[in-house]
Amino acid sequence: MNQATTISLDVVKRALRVTHDHDDEDLERRLRSAEQECLRYTGRSQLPTLPVDYPGTSDCPSEMVSEDVPSSEDPVAPDVVEGIILMVQAGWEGDPQDRASYRKGAEALWAPYRMGWGA
Repeated sequence: MNQATTISLDVVKRALRVTHDHDDEDLERRLRSAEQECLRYTGRSQLPTLPVDYPGTSDCPSEMVSEDVPSSEDPVAPDVVEGIILMVQAGWEGDPQDRASYRKGAEALWAPYRMGWGA
């Protein structure tokens, strides 16, 4: 049984401009791997989310927003999604020499959500 992903396969396929479904199983596997890689890098058990109105409005002041505990009510932070897509793309395009560049880009997007820095 395949583990479910937080980010939809459709989002990844649109980003990679994949219009067919015969590679869905491979893309799904790469997506699961990329999400796990993000979780390991950020030291979290759930992908970071941000309120829709982040960084704050009169209804949700920025000082009340916490990134420490993701909410299932809020979407995954857009830069986290982009980093995960980069890691899927790294595997999809298949050039191992480029993987380090993709990973560096993904880590730059994930870094603000990393837990335990300086601890």
